[in-house]
Amino acid sequence: MPLIVDKNTKYGPPLVTDKYRPLGEITFRSRPKEFFGTLMTNRANMLNSLGLLPQDLHLSVPYWDDITRSEAGKKPPLVVISSNRSIWIQAAFQSAADRLLYLGADNFDNISDLRALDIPKNMTRTPPKMSPPIYCPKRIGDAAPRNVYIVVHISEYNFYRQSLSEYPVTIVGWAFRRPRRRGEWLCGFGPSRFAAIQFCKSLRKEATAGGTAPWNYAWLIDDNVVTLTGFPGFQAIENTMTANHVCAGFEGGTANKTFDQNQTWAHTEIDKKRGGQSTTMPPDKEKGLVQQVALWNIDYLTTNHLNFGPTYLESAEDLSFGFYFDAEKTKYRYYGGVSVRKEEVTVYDNSPGFLNLKREKARLTKLVADRESAKVIKGAAPPPIMIKPKEEAEDGAHEMTLGSFVVSRVLPKADKIKRDVLETESVESAEGLRNTAKCQAVEQITCLAIKEGFVLPKTALEGTFKINGAKAQKVERLSTKRRS
Repeated sequence: MPLIVDKNTKYGPPLVTDKYRPLGEITFRSRPKEFFGTLMTNRANMLNSLGLLPQDLHLSVPYWDDITRSEAGKKPPLVVISSNRSIWIQAAFQSAADRLLYLGADNFDNISDLRALDIPKNMTRTPPKMSPPIYCPKRIGDAAPRNVYIVVHISEYNFYRQSLSEYPVTIVGWAFRRPRRRGEWLCGFGPSRFAAIQFCKSLRKEATAGGTAPWNYAWLIDDNVVTLTGFPGFQAIENTMTANHVCAGFEGGTANKTFDQNQTWAHTEIDKKRGGQSTTMPPDKEKGLVQQVALWNIDYLTTNHLNFGPTYLESAEDLSFGFYFDAEKTKYRYYGGVSVRKEEVTVYDNSPGFLNLKREKARLTKLVADRESAKVIKGAAPPPIMIKPKEEAEDGAHEMTLGSFVVSRVLPKADKIKRDVLETESVESAEGLRNTAKCQAVEQITCLAIKEGFVLPKTALEGTFKINGAKAQKVERLSTKRRS
């Protein structure tokens, strides 16, 4: 019996709940549990057959010896996942410096000091209209020294280093070794978060001196997070962790705010005497969606050989990992009383390196979407992934492939993006949107299947979140500058 699915007519930005979800309701009971396990292992096997997994991971920094020594005596680092935004980050950092100059201070008190988001009306020089993100070194405060790392694909590494050379942040470039036979790049949302966590594992290992690690945790942060409401501070959250908690998460923002919206909100909070760090801990709900900002137990992830699923290329790399914890009854903390505020990015790099990365990502997505949408594949299904539209299922509708459903039923009804798909003058752009939606549909199904407990056998889960089994990920540490 085919899977019964409905279309999401709200598919597309700006809401996170719709941006990556082309499908509406999915009737899981219409398929045996083994179907979903096969769907997951098919994606992993596909990347394996292409020689993309498993592969060595290259991690590049200016000098590895310098960054490992610099972790001595430091608190858990802030590790930022970024792409195509170094110019925006640079302007946002400058905005923080301009506001501090007016205030006559060297640093803001902490990341909850909302003066960083508020432009006083009587400033003689108006700073750039970008709110400094929470990992801006001027916002971290002096009480808890932490290093800041911005993790980007190696294709963007040099551009980021040039853009942010004046600031005390370290750019980390990542890339999986490319297979000789074909040469696709393993890239996307899942691979980037996998690389960020692996960097934390490698940094902790190299910085361990005398058998003692400098820290067991690290913060992963999306690059446009500008504040956490009701936040009691990094240290307060770290103090609640135990060896058996894999992470701590917060309520994610549903949509990016404009600069003006964030400034108005911050100004109001300051007027109401709520412009600083919370003095009370929010309640721990123990279960929720871990995304956008999280504290990760690097020791736990290392010991248990866990990481984000690199098979989630276009979406759900964060939600699937959290649902895996729920399925495995892995402990984590979730502070729903702390919410994430993000800001719309208004300027992009569009560097040659990013454009190369964009093309390679589109190439990989097309390859995966084509294979998962194939009508005839030898061996056990899926693929093809056959479905029936919900609105027609009771009338005995003919089966169709999931890819066909996305292109013919979802995209024409998705008002937020259908103009781009159906009316664009660029054939390449239209094809890219279709492939992305097809890829996201599969990721949405497997992600929700994990949540619903439909993924069997267990090897399907471990093949996604433990891609190296009980072995450590092979890493090649590269220093990109020579000492004179």
